[in-house]
Amino acid sequence: MSNYKGHLMGGAAAFGLLFFLVPMVPTTARAIEWLLWSLSGSLFPDVDTKSKGHNLFYVAMVPLLLFLIAQSRFQLAAVLAVASLLPLVAQHRGLFHRLWFLFLVAGALFLVLPVYTGIGKAVLQLDLLFFLAGGISHLWLDVGFAKMFQC
Repeated sequence: MSNYKGHLMGGAAAFGLLFFLVPMVPTTARAIEWLLWSLSGSLFPDVDTKSKGHNLFYVAMVPLLLFLIAQSRFQLAAVLAVASLLPLVAQHRGLFHRLWFLFLVAGALFLVLPVYTGIGKAVLQLDLLFFLAGGISHLWLDVGFAKMFQC
């Protein structure tokens, strides 16, 4: 079990490990982008409890929802608003601490973000790979390697 600082260190370690496995030399901006995705992933499983990850999630969600409403993207805003309620009703170390759920979230982001943001799928694949690495580091620190694979 780790606190948010431990999870951030785990996310940074996951970033460092994966960074050297990616067969390309990124720009500094892209490397920072990957680091932020990894750190976000490392805090994501704790959005279901009062934590730094929870606070950052909602600090990001409110302006995002306001932006979508201002852009008249009401369907996406509604879906995100409903999805943002899930952490409030989920049991801690339940749904958000499941490996399959991390992959489900990454898959949903992969399908939705290119449509609404124009981000290329090749760029997004690597971003989400770093998100997953951070999320997996969180699960590993919280429940251990073997329990990560249990449903």
